[in-house]
Amino acid sequence: MIKIISAIIFALLVLMLITACSSTPTTIPTETAPILPPDEFSHFDKFGDGYIAKVKISEVENIAPEKIINTLVDQWLQHYKTQSTYKDASVKDFSVDYVNLLTKPANSIYAFVAGVKFSIIPSKTPNDYASFPGDVSDPTSSWWHLSAPFGVLQKGDYYYLRLVFGWGT
Repeated sequence: MIKIISAIIFALLVLMLITACSSTPTTIPTETAPILPPDEFSHFDKFGDGYIAKVKISEVENIAPEKIINTLVDQWLQHYKTQSTYKDASVKDFSVDYVNLLTKPANSIYAFVAGVKFSIIPSKTPNDYASFPGDVSDPTSSWWHLSAPFGVLQKGDYYYLRLVFGWGT
């Protein structure tokens, strides 16, 4: 009797082992990026609180691209001066100093791209603008003189400003 019970237990263990080894492995769900509506790209940026400056194309039809970018960067910085609740990117004051329109490849998604020099007085330090190229080394001045590449996307009736670090590299 003991031999029969031992044989049955052994058979059950072998059967359980075979079943466990031959079953479909459990897959661990991976996190995937959310599927966004087609124009969602234009409503969020990875800097600061994600604010994207925009201007209606009909309002700037006869204005040079450099001036359009200047207007959008001014709007973007104004947001971080007066409206943003994201303190690590807030500024006390700013100025847009220079816009240098860059040549873009024919297959670029941007209507135009420019290198922009601008100056800020950060609301606090450390501040997210410290990651931008520029000069923050003058201990006698509260102004940080920075630069960044910006691209302007055309989507529907609007131009949208985007930070494009790494563009062209």
